[in-house]
Amino acid sequence: MTTKKPASKTAKVAKPTTPADLMVVFDAKAARETLGLNQSQFWSRVFVTQSGGSRYENERSVPKSVQALLVLAYGTLDEAKVMFDHLRSENKVEEQ
Repeated sequence: MTTKKPASKTAKVAKPTTPADLMVVFDAKAARETLGLNQSQFWSRVFVTQSGGSRYENERSVPKSVQALLVLAYGTLDEAKVMFDHLRSENKVEEQ
């Protein structure tokens, strides 16, 4: 079994600074190809069907919610931390 490496394409941004930066530079198709995964394997991890993932890779824009999941699932740890911190930063539910 091979070790999977984070596959984020962040050449345009030196360090992830905001979730918006991460979503602009994350190339899902390049990440999938780098990891050697087929579309079903790659997209099912973020709750997208193979056919939906194919459309995202070729002609349709990827919804922001799916972009966020892609960064969490396939980005570097630093990128995932930026996204996670953003998602958890406001409107936290109080524990009872």
